[in-house]
Amino acid sequence: MASPSTDDQVQRFVDEVLRPFCTKFRALRQEAANILVQNEDEVLNVRQQSPTWTDTNPSNPAHLLTPDDVNALWTLLFWFDKFCAGAGIDVDGGGVNLGGAQYPILVKACPLNV
Repeated sequence: MASPSTDDQVQRFVDEVLRPFCTKFRALRQEAANILVQNEDEVLNVRQQSPTWTDTNPSNPAHLLTPDDVNALWTLLFWFDKFCAGAGIDVDGGGVNLGGAQYPILVKACPLNV
């Protein structure tokens, strides 16, 4: 069994690992919420019975997205936002995951000027 760390080590972990992670996570959640608000029309386009959109990204990604991929990513963003808002999510019928209820603690861990 590992020996417990010192208070200084815990403080370094909080300052150098947890707080930066919380700041990035909060920014990711804010970006996801913005995407959901600002891009509904685009998702409606690919949800048509016969969407005409085809991914033509010239940067040579490993995978060109399909309308089903766009819909799947939209669904991921939707549930990510709900999770952060504290909504219960039933994962594979295995019970409700309330981890998102901890999101307010994550926000409080972020520096005030970020």
